[in-house]
Amino acid sequence: MGVISGSAMLFIHMINKNVSSVTRVLFHSIISAYFITGAEFITGEILNIGLNMKIWDYTDMLFNIDGQICLLFSIIWFMLSFMASYIDILLCRNIFSENKNCLCTDTVNGAALFTKK
Repeated sequence: MGVISGSAMLFIHMINKNVSSVTRVLFHSIISAYFITGAEFITGEILNIGLNMKIWDYTDMLFNIDGQICLLFSIIWFMLSFMASYIDILLCRNIFSENKNCLCTDTVNGAALFTKK
């Protein structure tokens, strides 16, 4: 699972270039959730079905496919992808000094604002 997590974060970092609006981050989060769900499905088919390891089983969850992926976890991957995009922007800008846009939140209006720094 560490390989999938690292691959997902690398994927998020690669598509997270020049994020300048809430719409783009939401779109990137949807793409990332599809990537993670696809990787989870392929890994589940290989490890859980092919090698009979039974690492996870979503057969009791609604809207599951072959017990390897389900709608609930795809939504969770979307939310985590949104947070990972935010973390990627902050890490690249503040630690690695890359010139990326900064995601800021407006707590008065509750809206996410994107400003170039």
